[in-house]
Amino acid sequence: AGRGWALAGRWAPRLPVLAAAAVFLTVVAPQWLGSLRASSSVRGFAQQDAAVAWVARHVPAGDLVVCDDYPWVDIKTRTRAVPVSLWQIDNDPSVMRLLHNGYQNISYLVLDPTSPLMADANPGRPTLREAVSHSRIIRRFGPIRIYKVRHRRAAGR
Repeated sequence: AGRGWALAGRWAPRLPVLAAAAVFLTVVAPQWLGSLRASSSVRGFAQQDAAVAWVARHVPAGDLVVCDDYPWVDIKTRTRAVPVSLWQIDNDPSVMRLLHNGYQNISYLVLDPTSPLMADANPGRPTLREAVSHSRIIRRFGPIRIYKVRHRRAAGR
């Protein structure tokens, strides 16, 4: 009987780990594998790729394009536009030097307004809010919207 207690004493600390592993294998892993299978069988970035291709065809070289971090690299490498991460607006001094006239230095926005990232990015970013409020949607690629920022005309023009 003493040997049984010794064996139980060795396994007792491991039971929570074994229980968690069992739950993971029976509940989490099948759902996770299902979503991985689905995302690998569908081109999950097709809409983003289409939006970046539109930017490459229609946005003049050197124009500032505000986007989140996902299309930033593609806009940087596949277009002549200058991408600016929405996370840097009103936070990064070097970006704010580019935006010396505020939102009026921004030409386009490439954003997914349904993304929680957009909701998280808006508070505390008045320049981004101004750009969105002074823009209109000109193209849609699924949830991704391309906005053209309207600029105020200088006096006498």
